[in-house]
Amino acid sequence: MVLLFSVVWNVLLLPVQSTDYPYGLYLDRDHRLDFKWNVDYELGLVRFKITVVSLTGEWFGVGFSDHGETNNADFMIYWTSAKNVHHFQDAWTDSDSFLHVDKHQDYHLVKALSQTGSPTVLQFYREIDTCDPRDYRFDVIRTTMPFIVDRAKVIETEMFRIQ
Repeated sequence: MVLLFSVVWNVLLLPVQSTDYPYGLYLDRDHRLDFKWNVDYELGLVRFKITVVSLTGEWFGVGFSDHGETNNADFMIYWTSAKNVHHFQDAWTDSDSFLHVDKHQDYHLVKALSQTGSPTVLQFYREIDTCDPRDYRFDVIRTTMPFIVDRAKVIETEMFRIQ
């Protein structure tokens, strides 16, 4: 069963001079997914920090779109294989919400903390505009952030449907 939620990021993005995360919200009602970000216009980057509590046996993804749906969206996904290998991937969904790994991995992982019994913490960044047609441009004021949490085992992310 895929749990799918969507929140709206409706904030005027202003320059930030530090690596702190002045913007943030919980993506779920139970406050398990803490999502924070900052924008550095000088470098043309958006930095993210996600803290996820109780991730045992689950995988998750955070997407960005301007239309509030899971189709035709830009996603970052994080999962652990059966061999206990962690995966951080740039992905996108097609018009039928099938997930595809992006050929251009534009999300860059800076730091990952993932230990059994502790929250998973990911710090990563991406350019505001990557010029990749599959990536969302972060220069709009209203962004919808669909996110997914699922207990299904992920063997291969390609062609996994988000419903």
